[in-house]
Order: sequence, then C-alpha cells, then structure tokens
Amino acid sequence: MINYLLKGNIGLFIIIYFITLTNLFSQVDCIPNVNDQYEWIQECIINDVSFKGSRNDGYNISEHQGVPIIGNTDYQLVLTPGYADIRVKLGWAIFVDFNKDGDFDDNKELIVQLTPEIGTHTINFSIPSTGIVSGNYNLRVGMKYYDIPFSCSYDEKADYFDIPIELNTASTLEVNVDRKTENSLHFNFIDAPSQRVLEIRDKYGVVFNTVTSEDVVNVTGLSHNKAYYYKCKREGEQFFSDEKMVTTLPTNERYKISNNISTPLSSPIILTDPSNYGELYKSRENIVQRFIVDDSLFIGMYVNYLDLESSRDYLVATNQKNISSKTLEFYLSGDNANGRWIFSNSSELFLTFLTNSSKQKEGFEVVLAPMRDFDQALTLDTHDTYCVVKWENEQQEEYTIQLYYPSNNTYRTYSSNSSQILIDELSKGENYEVCLRKKGTIYTPSQTFKTLQSPPKLVHKSIYENAVSMQWSYDGTGEFEVFMSEGEFSRSFVTTSKNITISDLLPSTLYNVKVKEKSSKWSENIVIKTPHSKIEKMSSDTLFISEVTHTDPEGINSFYSKNQEVIQVLRPQNEGEVLEIDFIDFFLEPGVDYLEIYDDNDVLITRITGDYYKVGKLVSTSESGGFKLKFFSDYSTVGIGWVMNISSLRKAPQLLFSSSTSESIAITVDADSTDFINYSIYEDDQLLLSIIDNNKEVTFSNLSEAKEYEVRFNFLHESEKSSYFVSTKEEMPQVTFKGSYPTKAYFEVENWNKYDSLIVSLNGNLHQVVSEEILQLENLEGGKEYLLMIKSKGSNWSDTTKFTTLNINNVELFSLQPLSEIRSKGIQTNLLLSVDTTNHNIHPNAPLYLKVFMKGLAESYEYRVRNDQRTIEESVFSCVIEYEQLIKMNDIITGLVVDLVDNEGNTVMERDPYYLPLPFRVLSTSYIEQGDEKISINISNANQINEVLLDGEEIDYELIDNIISIHLPQFLGTTQHHLKFQNDQFFDEVDFKVNGSKRLGIPELSTELIAEQLTVSLSSIYGASDYQLMVIDENRSSEIYVVEGGQIALQLSEGKSYAVKSRAFFNQTQEFGDWSNEKRITVLEKEVELLEMSLIGHYPGTQNPIRFSRNFISKPNYWLYDNQGILIEKGEISQNQLNHLHLKRGFYILIVKEGEEIHQFSIIR
Repeated sequence: MINYLLKGNIGLFIIIYFITLTNLFSQVDCIPNVNDQYEWIQECIINDVSFKGSRNDGYNISEHQGVPIIGNTDYQLVLTPGYADIRVKLGWAIFVDFNKDGDFDDNKELIVQLTPEIGTHTINFSIPSTGIVSGNYNLRVGMKYYDIPFSCSYDEKADYFDIPIELNTASTLEVNVDRKTENSLHFNFIDAPSQRVLEIRDKYGVVFNTVTSEDVVNVTGLSHNKAYYYKCKREGEQFFSDEKMVTTLPTNERYKISNNISTPLSSPIILTDPSNYGELYKSRENIVQRFIVDDSLFIGMYVNYLDLESSRDYLVATNQKNISSKTLEFYLSGDNANGRWIFSNSSELFLTFLTNSSKQKEGFEVVLAPMRDFDQALTLDTHDTYCVVKWENEQQEEYTIQLYYPSNNTYRTYSSNSSQILIDELSKGENYEVCLRKKGTIYTPSQTFKTLQSPPKLVHKSIYENAVSMQWSYDGTGEFEVFMSEGEFSRSFVTTSKNITISDLLPSTLYNVKVKEKSSKWSENIVIKTPHSKIEKMSSDTLFISEVTHTDPEGINSFYSKNQEVIQVLRPQNEGEVLEIDFIDFFLEPGVDYLEIYDDNDVLITRITGDYYKVGKLVSTSESGGFKLKFFSDYSTVGIGWVMNISSLRKAPQLLFSSSTSESIAITVDADSTDFINYSIYEDDQLLLSIIDNNKEVTFSNLSEAKEYEVRFNFLHESEKSSYFVSTKEEMPQVTFKGSYPTKAYFEVENWNKYDSLIVSLNGNLHQVVSEEILQLENLEGGKEYLLMIKSKGSNWSDTTKFTTLNINNVELFSLQPLSEIRSKGIQTNLLLSVDTTNHNIHPNAPLYLKVFMKGLAESYEYRVRNDQRTIEESVFSCVIEYEQLIKMNDIITGLVVDLVDNEGNTVMERDPYYLPLPFRVLSTSYIEQGDEKISINISNANQINEVLLDGEEIDYELIDNIISIHLPQFLGTTQHHLKFQNDQFFDEVDFKVNGSKRLGIPELSTELIAEQLTVSLSSIYGASDYQLMVIDENRSSEIYVVEGGQIALQLSEGKSYAVKSRAFFNQTQEFGDWSNEKRITVLEKEVELLEMSLIGHYPGTQNPIRFSRNFISKPNYWLYDNQGILIEKGEISQNQLNHLHLKRGFYILIVKEGEEIHQFSIIR
C-alpha cells in the first residue's frame, strides 16, 4: 500500500485507529454485516468437503468439527457464487486466524486473493505452516462485488463464510547434534522439558527410536563415516520436524597431539588435546606436531568439538614450525568453530596447541584427512535477503556449500544433491563469501557477493492531466533510476533526488512506473492513470457525463474538508449508454470517512474508506445507466480524497433470439450490420471461443450435449458486455421401425436409457410415453400411412419416420424377429415370437397358449415357453425364444413350428401349425486348395440371403438347394479369407483357408531385339498381382521396371551388353517370388571388320598388330587357327587391337566371341 500525507493530528489518529481495530477484532465477533441479497457464497469445497452457503445477512458459520488440512500441501479449492439476477464480477480472499486472536488481519494470515471474475473459481492452494503449531484454526472465505474483500466488512455487497480447519504441521521441536564420534551421536533438545520422540535412520531404514523427557540423548553403536537422518516431535504431534542429516566421523583411529613428531596422513585420523575424554586440559601447554600428505594433496581438518578459553588458548595451524604472520594459515579459539571444515594451503601442516595459566576447558577433537584439490564454477543470483547459488551437478553428487559473513565472523554450511541452493536470511547491502566442496576435496576458492538494498518505497504522488509528481523514501542517499512504460513506449530518468515530476503524459492513459537505487532491487510497479481533460468536483448537482475525471469536493491534489456530507447523481450523456468508473487515486480517513456507491434502487454497491487499494472497474447495471454517490467526512483528520475517471459506454447489444441443437448454439442480437461485435462463449467460466463479426447472427458449434454455456458479447472497443446462459439440447432420440400389425407398430429407440420420457408426434397428435427400448404404438388403423416423430424434453424432434400398418386382409398370423440387430456369427440374440389374433374368430379373453417346436435337421424338439400358463387377454401377444436354449441342442435348428392351443391343448387355428424359418445360418464349407476355382457353402434358409461379401467386397454367387457356389479369384495356398452373408436384418459369416502348400511361380521371359529396342514378354503366374523386370548393364548396375499387361519395351544403348531377369509379386501374402535366370542381350554398333594387317617382319621380335574398327563392348575371347585347323593361340582382346609375335607367312582363321555374337575373320600374312 502507498502511505499518503495526512492533514491534522496524525499521531493521535493512528493511536485511535489501532485502538479501535484492537477492540473491534479482539474476538471472533468480528462478524461482517454486509448485503448478500444479490450475490452470495453458494458453495465452498475444501479438501473434497463441501460447505453450502445461503443469503444470511452476509455471514455463514460452519458447524463442521474441522476440515483436516496438512500444512504446505496443495488442495483443490472450489468457490462458487450464487446470483439473484445478473452475473457480475466477484473478488475472493481466504484468511486463517493463526494466532487465534479473533481477527484475520495479522501478518501472513491472508492466504489467497482472487481478482474479480464472473462465476466459479477452481484453484490449488496450500496453507503455509512453517513455525505454526498443529491444532484447530478458523478459516474465513470472503467474497465482494467487483473487488477483493477485507477480512471484515460492513454495509457492502459482500458475503463471508467461517470454516473450522484441523491443521497438521511439521513439529517445531528442535534438536541439535553437539558432538559426534566415529560410532555415536550426541543430541541436545532446545525447548522446555516435555515428552519427546527422536528417530534416527540411515538410507535403508530406522535404526533408533526413543521417547524421552531428557534434554540430552547419546546414541551409540553406529557405523563410522556414514550418513544418518534424524527428526523429532513432541509426543502427541502427528508430524515430525523437518529431517536433517549428520555424518559420523570417518575413522576410529584416535591420537593425542604429540610434541615434535611428524605424522604422514594417508587416511583420516582423529586428533585430540592431551587430556582424556571429559577431563580438562593442562595449563601452559606448547605442543607442536607436523602432518604431511602427498605433494598433490592438501590437509583437511573437521572440527568435531572445540572448547578452549576464548582469546587465551589456541589451536594454531602454520606451514612452518615457527608461528608468525607469514606462516599462519588459521587458528581456533573459543567454541564457535564446531562442524566446520578448514583446509591447509599446501601438503604440509604444523598444529600447535597453546594454553595459558588461567582457566582450563575440555579441549578439542578434530578429524585430519588428506584432501584433493577442487575447482568448480559457481553462478550467483543475488537479491536483498537471499542468494541463489548454482553449479553443474549432472551426477547428483552431494555437495557442501559454506557461507561466510565477514561482518560478524560467522559461518553457515548447507548440503545438497541438487545443482542449486537458496541461501536466505541474509542482511541487506552486506558482503558475503561462498565456496563449494564435495566429499574428499577442499573448498573451491571463495566468491564474494553483496546483497542488494531494499527498493525505494513510494510515499506520495500527485497526478495531473499530463504529468505526475512522485516522492519516495530510501535508507540513505543514492543515484536513482526511474523507469516508466506505457504499452511499447518507455522512458527512464536518473536522479539523486527522491522527488521527481514526469510531464508530457497523455490524458486518460495508464502508465507503469518503477524506481531503483543502483545497489537495490526495483520497486514494485506503480500503476498511474492520468485524468481526462475535463475535471469535475463532487457537488449536489446531477452530472451528465460523456467523459470526465471526478474528484472529491475540493478537487484534484487537494485535501477534502471536514464535516462534509454530499450526495450526487451521475447519469450518462446519451440514452442507450452506461457509466464506467475507473479509480485513479483514493485516500480517506480509514474507518471514519467514506464514499458509498449506489445503484438506481439505492442498493449499496460498495463502501470505500482508508488507504488506496485496487478497486476494479465498476459498470452500472442500473436501468438509467448511472450511479448515486454519497460522501461523508467527520470533524477530525482528512486526506487527499479521490480521483476517478468516468466514461459513458455504449450499452452492450441485447439478445433477441437464441436456438440450440445438441452440439450448437445460435444467437441473434439487436445490432446493425455496420456494428462489429465481439462474441465469446464460456463453459464453466473457461473461454472456449471468441468471434469478431458484423453479423448479428452467429453460431457456436462443436459443443457438448445438454450443457449450459455462457454467451457474452459487446460492441468492439466497448467494455460493456451482455451475458446470457443458453443450454444445448439433448441429442435427439433416433428411432428405427421394427414392424407393424393392423392395429399396432413397434420401433426401436436408440440410447433410450438417456431419457426419462419421450414426446411422440403421430400424424401431428402429441402424447407422452415412458422411455423404453421398444416403443409400441397401439389402436392404429389397418392399411394406413402414418408419420412419426419423437423428442425428449430437452431435445429437438427426430427425423420423420413414415410407416404403413398391415392391411387387415393380408395379416400374417405369426412373426419372428430379433430383439436386437444381429451383429455376430449366427443368431446370437433372443428372438421375439409374436401373434396377432385381431382378424380371427377368437374371443379376446379366451385362455390361449403358445405351443412351440424347434425343427432341426434330424428331428423336432418341443420348446417349453416361459410362463406358458398365462392367459392372453390382448390381440397381440408374444413370447421370447431364448438363444441359450437354441444352442443347447445337438442338432442344427432351422426354424420353429408354432401353434395356438386352448386349455386342453387343442389347436384353435383353422390351419396347420405355422412354420417360421430361423434366420439363415452357415453349416459347412468345401475344402479348397491353391488353384481351385470354386467354393461351395451349405447354408440353412439360404433363400433369405440377398448379398454375399468376399473379403469385404460384394461378389456374385449361385444358389441351388441351400448351396451357395462362388467363383474364386486366384488365391494362394495357406491364405485366410472371409465370407459374409447378409440381408436387411441378419448376417452370418465364415472364415476359410486355402489349404496345401503355397506355390509362388517364376515368370518365363522371351526377348526380341530390333535395332536398339528390346521387347520383353512375361508368362502369366497364378495368384500374381504384379511383375517386375530387372535390367543389368555391363557394369552390373541395375534398374527395375514394373511390367503391365505381360509385356514391356525398353530402349537400350548401342555398343552395350545387358542382362535381364523377372519375378512376380503376390499381393495376398505381400511377398515376391524368386528371380528368373538372367538372359544376356548384346547391342552392336555394326559388324566388326578388320582394319589393318601388317606384313610379317623378317626380324625376330617384330610385332604384327591386328586392329579392329571399334572397341569391343567387353573383353571378348578369341581363337587363332592356322590353315591346317590347328589352334595356335587363344585369349582375351583388349580394346581394338590384338598383338602377335613372329607370326609366319600363311593363311589364318581368327574367331572372336563377343557376348552371344560370333565373328570370324580370314587373315593372310
């Protein structure tokens, strides 16, 4: 809050004010007295416990014994308001009377604040309980019209609910470890004597638990160098204190400090003063002992216990034997170093124990251990009273963080397995040092940081049309930076003054301002609203407003006068507008001077007094669109009054018409086509969709069935909104015609159990029926057409169903139909057997019975009708043929033989018993192997089938004597296939397998080469769906082509050699067959001719090359014969030349094989 300057006796006022508050809230008769007739707390749900509120003069008290709440634990809180009329914005607050002084105004007693919104709030909240003792407390829920409520209010539009809670918190009992050894821990409780519970565990479970009233507990039998976790509580408390960790000493090697000896350290040891445990050390001791480790290591010293006479007795650490300022590393005296690690600067350390001749104490006990060097970067995020220290720790190792406060020479240590830690409770503007280590290492070099100062605090401001003056307080002087922003615009100033005026501001504009000193944090944002150009002081005259800044009677930036009582009516300038109040500034003498705002009916909207606090914008809901203001000041202290901007807003459009379906809402508003309107729809106060449109009709789609939605709309750039609640319809019932008789008809209703009752429209006549799965219509006329629609109470009408009742002359005596549509193999549903006696000469009250036989392939079986002794008194009656009874027979049941009999079992029909075939049923299928062209299926009542599907696709079939024959595609062996047989009402299905081994054929290929075009033809393969051709060139690079229609033509290159092969693809099994053998193809440029023949030389070694007209496609083989046909030489030819040595004169034959082509040449030398 901002503290404003007061005029008058401020000190006297403050004393009177706080005395008044103390008397007023000294007990829980701080009972609010407010107006909850228009808005009230309808329900609060805390920890799944519901509390129902009511209109009760603004105050409800629960008689619950106490809602169980665990401190610092999240719970869901649901706050639901009740509205008498228009749904308006409401603010909420939650308080807990922690100190049980009867009020809710003390520090930290405000738990939750929720800014004003329409409708239900659902949030997660927790009750902070650090330092709070478990017990019963009073929780208060407050709600206020357009504002956040105080803990207690009077004469305002608000409501309050007090709810007892049973708060369970962590114990506040403290226990410290003041001494430890390698196998024991010494605990000391810090509180008044009482029964206490101490529990110690290692990471595997509890190792020690005791109930004691002793202040000191010594736990022995522990393991050395092991982490233990301890916690405590008072007996009777539910929760322990927060758990802490301690580690026992790492060794059981214990030595007394000895003079003039050198001790190498390879593992930890315990070093004590020369006295025994519990004894006092001697006076005038001067003992020096040297400790050394490897050159790469350092020596760490953990102070387990220290009790020396302060500033007289010392334990001194030096890097040489003599003690001087140059050799000193650290020293200990007194008793304030317990629990600290201290490290040498080298691998050698001299410890000197010095005592004087006066008072002796118990001495010291330290652990000495070799330590590795350690370097770890730290990142510091510094604030005023805390600092966040961060480091890398991907392996989640345990680190120790040490904080040193030089101002009072104190240390703090923390342990963490995380990568950061928050160090709080620091002093502002002070220097600190922090370092880090992990097990077995020394501390990193210390990093120094300085905490920030508290930010400047605004104490006064004056606001003008285009300027603002501000004054702030700050401890000491400094250089201040002022930052102001408005939207994307911002500017800043630097000044050494604590007063500043910012000018060149825009009227009626919101600015954010914050201030900091260069060594402090930023202040909180200060919201400043500049006034309108026109300013009006409050008077008794009615004020008609378009846009104005309204102030107390003395005007802006002035103190109002004493003993004033002014009433003023505010009205909008034009008809069809409403006023909106937006407060800029406010301060009246708290609890004494006040401003009241009323509606047209003199109903109090809000009463404002005291210091400025955030008041939400108020929009008039009065018919006139205005407000009535009442201002009162007494004879004593005065303040600066108020400043508020008031604007006329165009009234929001009103709803003319709304309609809905099960998934959409359509609305029509009274607006012109030139008006752009912002439409929004909310579900449970959550925005679903916003639309900006100049159409006065809009539809919201994809909504939930039978759900209430809130629709809000306003003219674009106007804040005044209309709000209406519209519900979607229930999904309209779907009805399916199942059958009719001359006087009755039956329909199946989908999702019938969603509705309690249905409204039926039959040829325009309405009547209501109970919602059932089967809708039965009676008293109909035979052979007549009817139009049926049905709806539920909250749905639209269904589509129209047209049906015609049976002609009275063509009625079938019996019918058989399923109770539900059959959607699985066979007749897996009960069947309804019905009879209509309307047109037979049978008295309606005559005792009749159904007699039923099941007709099978082998014989017939009597079916015992359930309740077969009942007397039928209606024209249509029925019985259920149960599926379970049908399938128990060791026969194939093909139909039912039914009869109507009297008491003596004699038929009463004028014809033979009536045969009703059951729905068709698959009995068997023929055996199929790969290559078979047809499958036969034996089906009972097959003449009822009107469609057959093979693997989901309709297929032609032949029917002869209940045998259906189907011509099959080319199915491969071992593949599975599915047949489905159906009509409009039933279906049956069967799976069959193509037996035998699967045979994947290989297509044969034939080729024809004309010039450079190659035509390849492939033979057809059974079951194949596609074919592929692979073409391989002389470099063994290949390309695959899809062959359609069994043939493909390819263009090849001259002078190249190719190979081709083919294979088939089988879509049924998604696999390829094997490739065929390769077939070689050679494309020549022209016939090979001899180019040149050299004469035979007469000199040994002469070469006689034979050249050809072109290079060969590949290295061909050659054979050279003499005139007797004797082979002289064979081999390969490279490129276009063949060399021979010493070829004699004569006649020769040269044969060359290039690919599949043979060339023969005659050579004469």
